[in-house]
Amino acid sequence: AARLFAVEGLGGDEACCQGLLGLLQMEQPGLGDPLPALLEGWSEIGREIRPGIALRVGLSVAACQAGKGRADQARSTLREAWRLLAEIADPRETTRAFWLEARVLGCLGEPTEALQILESVRQRLLSEPCPAEAALVSLDLGLVLAESGRAGEIETLVGALRAAFPDEATLIVSAGGLGCFAELAVAGEADLPLTARHAAATMRRTFRLARLILRPLPFA
Repeated sequence: AARLFAVEGLGGDEACCQGLLGLLQMEQPGLGDPLPALLEGWSEIGREIRPGIALRVGLSVAACQAGKGRADQARSTLREAWRLLAEIADPRETTRAFWLEARVLGCLGEPTEALQILESVRQRLLSEPCPAEAALVSLDLGLVLAESGRAGEIETLVGALRAAFPDEATLIVSAGGLGCFAELAVAGEADLPLTARHAAATMRRTFRLARLILRPLPFA
């Protein structure tokens, strides 16, 4: 689609497709480095026309930059992207924007603020209710807890998922995956970010097979 739009000279639509491609690459490991597509989308997308997509793309650029150790670039992109928040009316979109901001802050070594935001997002998703997203944000929260030396607290998140969605068989599986992550984190024998990414990918596959729709996918 991006190539077709390029041929037609529709730069804004091409940029939107590139941004969406980058978002998909972020959510699905094994599809390549998402940063090039995200940067291309972020630099050219019509932000006044598609502020929601632009915000997700910009925050995702910041997350990738932070993950690669480019802290100054990540902070600059985060500030620029956050100016779009005033254009977003859907409270679900703002919730997911805060979620991604917390991911960025976690990568930037600011765990206190990241934990506060993730906990707020988790509570909103539990109450909406959005079971699939609640499981995924619990995993992100668990990662920051583990990296802060608080891995023993992850089991509380597992219990909260099981209590909130006792009849969701898929969530029972996801809670089990979060519990396994907690055990590895407590043991201190795992590459925590890599383990969390694999756990998140497994959760998403489980959700798709069970047709438990993410409303919408966190960032894509």
